[in-house]
Amino acid sequence: MALSAYTAAQVQAWAPQPRTAEWAHAEASDGRLVLVAAGADDRPVAYIDLEPDGHINLTFINLVRTVRSSDEREDVAQIGR
Repeated sequence: MALSAYTAAQVQAWAPQPRTAEWAHAEASDGRLVLVAAGADDRPVAYIDLEPDGHINLTFINLVRTVRSSDEREDVAQIGR
């Protein structure tokens, strides 16, 4: 759903190549604070990447996984369409 909110040109500008696990590990190991929120099933539902100077580099919340009822999930799913 998140990817569908951006044009192909935006995605190409921000992430011209798919991110690898090695890339993510290197970036997360450079002194920044990376916090991940997990649901009851231990699957991630949100994260934030905070650089040492306080700049938020990345933040993401999976609204479909964080809402409380199936009605709310359907409402949120409509946003991405």
